[in-house]
Amino acid sequence: RFRRTPPLAFTVAATSVLWGFDVGIITGALIPIIKMFSLENEPKLQGAVVTSSVFGSFLGAQVSGALADAYGRRSILILSCFVALLGSLLGSHAETVQFLIAARFCTGLATGTFGTIIPMYTAECAPSATRGSLLTLPQLFNSVGVSVAYISAAVAVMHNLHFHRMLAFSAVPAALAGVTAALSPESPRWLLQKGRWAEARMSLVMLKGRTARPFTRPLTPPRAHSHSKSRCRARAERKGRAAADAGGGGG
Repeated sequence: RFRRTPPLAFTVAATSVLWGFDVGIITGALIPIIKMFSLENEPKLQGAVVTSSVFGSFLGAQVSGALADAYGRRSILILSCFVALLGSLLGSHAETVQFLIAARFCTGLATGTFGTIIPMYTAECAPSATRGSLLTLPQLFNSVGVSVAYISAAVAVMHNLHFHRMLAFSAVPAALAGVTAALSPESPRWLLQKGRWAEARMSLVMLKGRTARPFTRPLTPPRAHSHSKSRCRARAERKGRAAADAGGGGG
């Protein structure tokens, strides 16, 4: 069903897995983090480690819509994948709790952006035949990401692996999402809004897999309320004739 939009489908799946993984992995990594940084008597720092990703996600969701309108959905999506990859790599090498908090904030910033951009980008790019199926992928792969996080945490605890390895795994879906987003076309709707008609046509050709009609100029908006205007004009003419007849009869 997704044979014409494989990069788009893989981008949606990879970003959703990353989102779910980021939510779930901290449940297994928190105990090793507390032990490594001696946070047993530091509940505020424990909370900061957990919630830094949430604050980043909130900020990303707030600013990503305006950025996507200004610079394009695909461009912001690729940038968010890079931020997610950076946060994963920083988290996997964090030697202080402050460094770890900053890394999780970066990852949260990316996942919040995904939550805003992915539904918008999917709705604007997906053909009508697969749009509904593509829009259900985030819910499915969010659950997959959470499940993978729990399994990874359980394996790491059983084998006494360092929490750095748990956090490093999120770099895999981040890198995959960046590659597939780079292979996906820009939203044709956004290109049309910016007046880039030739690029919008090429984007539609890539998405639909068949020749699209060329865009030469913006579509002329239909005349609003043309029938209402005609009725008003006819009513005014009838009133004018009636007034003229009344004036003639009185004379």
